[in-house]
Amino acid sequence: MYSINDKAMLSFIIIFCSSALWPKLPSITLLLCAICVLIFCYAYSLSAILQAGLIAFLWASSVAYYYLYWQIDKQYFEQNTLITGTITSLSSIRVKHLSESDEDSKKTEVMHSKSEIKRFNKNHNTVFNIKIDTLGNQSLWLKPSVRISWYAPSFDISQGNKVRLLVKLKPPNGLANPDGFDYHRWLVSKNISATGYVKDSPSNQLMLFSPSVRQNWITGLSRQHQEYMPWLIALTYGDKRYLSADDWLLIQQTGTAHLFAISGMHLGIVAGFVLVVLKGMLLLIALLFNVKQINLQHLNLFICCIACSFYAYIAGFEIPVLRALIALFIISIVLNLQCYWRPVSVFLFVICLFLVLFPFSILSVSFWFSFGAVSLILFYLWRFPELEKNNRKQPHTWLYLVYFKFKTIFKLQVFLSLVTLPFVLFVYGTLPLVAVPANLFMLPIVSFILVPACLIIALLISVGLYPSGLLSILNEALALSINMLKGINRFATFQPSLEYLSALDYAALTLFMFVCLLPKWPTKTKWCLSLFLCYSGWQILCYQQYYFSRETRVYVFDVGQGSAAIVQSKPSGSMLSNYAIFDTGGAYRGSFSMAKSALSPFLEKRKQNKIDFLLLSHLDNDHAGGKEWLTKQYVIEEVFAPNNLCGNKNNKYWSGLAITILWPLSPQSGDENDHSCVARISNGENSILFTGDIEKNSEQAIVETYKNTNLLQVDVLIAPHHGSQTSSTKAFVEAVQAKHVIFTAGFNNRWKFPKQEILNRYNKNDASTLITGRDGRILINIETLEVSAYLRHEHQRWYRQRH
Repeated sequence: MYSINDKAMLSFIIIFCSSALWPKLPSITLLLCAICVLIFCYAYSLSAILQAGLIAFLWASSVAYYYLYWQIDKQYFEQNTLITGTITSLSSIRVKHLSESDEDSKKTEVMHSKSEIKRFNKNHNTVFNIKIDTLGNQSLWLKPSVRISWYAPSFDISQGNKVRLLVKLKPPNGLANPDGFDYHRWLVSKNISATGYVKDSPSNQLMLFSPSVRQNWITGLSRQHQEYMPWLIALTYGDKRYLSADDWLLIQQTGTAHLFAISGMHLGIVAGFVLVVLKGMLLLIALLFNVKQINLQHLNLFICCIACSFYAYIAGFEIPVLRALIALFIISIVLNLQCYWRPVSVFLFVICLFLVLFPFSILSVSFWFSFGAVSLILFYLWRFPELEKNNRKQPHTWLYLVYFKFKTIFKLQVFLSLVTLPFVLFVYGTLPLVAVPANLFMLPIVSFILVPACLIIALLISVGLYPSGLLSILNEALALSINMLKGINRFATFQPSLEYLSALDYAALTLFMFVCLLPKWPTKTKWCLSLFLCYSGWQILCYQQYYFSRETRVYVFDVGQGSAAIVQSKPSGSMLSNYAIFDTGGAYRGSFSMAKSALSPFLEKRKQNKIDFLLLSHLDNDHAGGKEWLTKQYVIEEVFAPNNLCGNKNNKYWSGLAITILWPLSPQSGDENDHSCVARISNGENSILFTGDIEKNSEQAIVETYKNTNLLQVDVLIAPHHGSQTSSTKAFVEAVQAKHVIFTAGFNNRWKFPKQEILNRYNKNDASTLITGRDGRILINIETLEVSAYLRHEHQRWYRQRH
């Protein structure tokens, strides 16, 4: 049974964690009322559970208001501002890539002049976090963290350096597409209060060259020429900047990313390794000096805490590692003071303490994975206590103990891999079929070979030694491991599409697994069978409804200042959908592409590698920049563009939809906005119009051409030219008569699209308006004409409140 203190801590945890789902912040009046109730409860010693809940509510509200309003004043956004501060971390490679030649390596080491550094960094983009000391003429005592991008930096960017930079800051923001990486939420989880970029200026200066000790160690190790050095750096220092895109893809597809990103598990391995070494040393001393009894538990725990603190430092004090370090210190204190504190109480206390120290981490997926895994381990130990009982009955030979430990770890890993599947499915939308064998293969190697060896290497490097022999052996071990992972990954080609599963399905699957794992009771079999039959019947009904229904959805993505949409059409009598892409968004220097960031996650979740056709409204980068990347990654059967197939005679009937090209009347070069391909999609009842970047001249010609038809009258309009003043003329707006108008414009874009005058013009015509940069990905159901926006209707959160 839980004690009052446990229930109070549980109340604090539940109320605080619920703040991750708050659509908006509580009002000041409500907070004052909560303070009054808390004071009243405390004065009269009422309900510790209620008091804990109120404290959690007030703490969550305070840190949320702090993040949004108390760090950087909005007057400093969207303008050139001079800042000074200290670089805390780097997120991309500025120095030589590990595959470059020795000559380039030597060039890096002897770079001194500003011109040489500029020449070397000509094609490099550096992203780093910086704690701000001064902002403009204002000294900041809160020291907010901001994330800065600098293309071709003019001096060394290293962790620990103090710099002065001319930057343009903006509120934290990211592409708001449900299937892609939620960059905005990630920024909040790291307490990064602004992003921006460096502008070329004589004011940009390196004020103090003081790279951190950890940075020097990483730089030194990166110069050791080994084929798998990026993996070694990731395992030793938690620095994953050097891993290639193929490396990331491999560990993601095999479900082993957590093994190569230093986390609490790695710190636990280090703690276990240190304790085993210390116990071995004590045993050796006892044998050599014939000591019958020796107990240095306090000293062992102290040394273990020191070693783990060192490991946490070389890992950059990442929050997942700090979680485990805090837990280790608390457990050590409890053991040294010989306090009786149940594991559940320790666990709840650690979570409460962590939520106080790192409140924004609840927005991180790693938080839920870490504490969820620990919860499952506690449940496993409670559910299967007979393992420990069996252990006590067996002779305590070292061979049996080793066998028992391996057997326990194996069973626990299988248990965790299977039980966490619903959560993995819900978060990532994919079924990692090879994750269980890949983890079972890699976990012993990482636990007993790689992490201990990396700790030894880090210790040697810290005293100036670079053990080439040990590095070579470790490189071979990594080569064997990575090649085995690649072999396992060959069986990951089949990944079933799970797009039809709802949140209710995941909840039902979790409930069913939980009931099955509970201890036996007289009616357990009946309960499990009843749940299985109910869920199966529900799935059959859903399957029939989905199979015999026809559904056409249009997804208009948030791709910044650009345009990209996917049409998904599922004919009646089919479980499979057909896909077409209308515009791709932009592509930018380096390898960044909106098609890769926004469109690809959507298609990957649905396990789709074939596109029936791609329509490019015109050839400007913000509409067609992702074409090259898409054609390399997917099979695209047909491409429409103003200079290819886009003409009013090239109409198409596709998947039960009539696609009519209204403009241009004949193929054009596609270089001008007025050449944009205007396409109308209709299911016979409802319709949507894609207009590209047409402007006044085109609009006038289109209205004149189709004035005696109903082809221009549509239900949903993708507004011309992102809502500029050179488009959406009054005649065009009145001819279209759209019920819903969608503007594909980036958040706080430099042109201030859509213009307020244009918004007013559509509003006067009784049209509802949505903006991708403000409202996120927009979903249109052509059959029902339901229109929903991700940020406005599906995923309202307090941290997305725009400045």
